[in-house]
Amino acid sequence: MTQKQNQCKVYEFTPRKGPKLKTVKYISPEKKELTKQRVQAKRDKMHFLAGVGVLLIIATALTFLSLR
Repeated sequence: MTQKQNQCKVYEFTPRKGPKLKTVKYISPEKKELTKQRVQAKRDKMHFLAGVGVLLIIATALTFLSLR
């Protein structure tokens, strides 16, 4: 039994740090344009919601002032 233990090899498991396949860093112009449009749409949505919030605050403030 001890002879078998001396003959066995123990392999240390080290997980990969990077991706298995090499990735290409090229991004097509169409994809860049779509990404730009998505980011711009997200910004526009946030600005719209902020504007609606400000408008609601002003409307409630004017309502409370007119009730007094």
